[in-house]
Amino acid sequence: MAKNLILIVCCFILSGCATTQNNVNPDLQSLQSRIDFLEDELNAKDREIVSMRNELRKTVKENSRQKNSEISAKKVNKKAKSNGQDDDIIKVNGLTVSKVQAALKKAGFYNGNVDGKIGPKTKAAIKEFQRKNNLKVDGVVGRGTWAKLKKNI
Repeated sequence: MAKNLILIVCCFILSGCATTQNNVNPDLQSLQSRIDFLEDELNAKDREIVSMRNELRKTVKENSRQKNSEISAKKVNKKAKSNGQDDDIIKVNGLTVSKVQAALKKAGFYNGNVDGKIGPKTKAAIKEFQRKNNLKVDGVVGRGTWAKLKKNI
């Protein structure tokens, strides 16, 4: 809109003030130079606006992608817990609840089903095993507990 207004004013001034084609008024030359300068500045600002919009779109996409990743991670954690997985109980990589239950059962500390779910019986069996083996009784199968428990597999 500003460009159009500048061009209309310029055309008006040029059509009403120019007396001859060869004799260009110095004021008109100065005015034309000023108009050219302002048009260049306006074009630069337009490019800056486009660049800022692109940067904003990129940031919005990245934030959206990050939120989606967080939501997916929460879903995975919720699913893992609903499947009986509990990161607070097993601290040994690759160790499953079923392996712990089987070892506890063979050692005589667990009499429930080997179902891969940590319930009150599994927790109690872990603590009892730790008590009987002079381990820290925290209900967590860490390296020390597993080192003694895996002998029963």
